[in-house]
Amino acid sequence: MYVLANRVIIYHINKPKVGNMKFSEKVKTVRGILQLTQKQLGEKLGVQYYTVNRWEKGHHEPTFLVRHKFDEFCKQHNIKFEEVK
Repeated sequence: MYVLANRVIIYHINKPKVGNMKFSEKVKTVRGILQLTQKQLGEKLGVQYYTVNRWEKGHHEPTFLVRHKFDEFCKQHNIKFEEVK
């Protein structure tokens, strides 16, 4: 589920074997909601656009520090991900 500008939008995870949404899916979702390019999101998180591209393709995972920045970025924009059981 994510919240944007006082609107609640529910994101269902219908993958029984996957407990949580993959980081790559979260990055794509956040970029889509905020209508950001990979370069723009990268600038906001302090990484290069090709790093964001690699996350989205599932080739790499962010470091702990960058993951924390991403989570804080989501909080600042009122975007929350929750597992739907």
